[in-house]
Amino acid sequence: MAHGERTAAGRCALAACREHALREIASLPGVVRRLEPARPPYPVAPSAALESYARAVREAIRRRQEG
Repeated sequence: MAHGERTAAGRCALAACREHALREIASLPGVVRRLEPARPPYPVAPSAALESYARAVREAIRRRQEG
């Protein structure tokens, strides 16, 4: 995505998207593909890039609110 629009890299045929999703789901441990909560929980953490972006957004919001 760029500016709220899909980029060329994000465009694919529906069948290709489905195949990709099935491969990604199949790569997850079986315990997290079930409807019950995983035991132990599957570890999920934001990337350093996402954390950095979140800090920048919070700072921009703070500056805007201060006027």
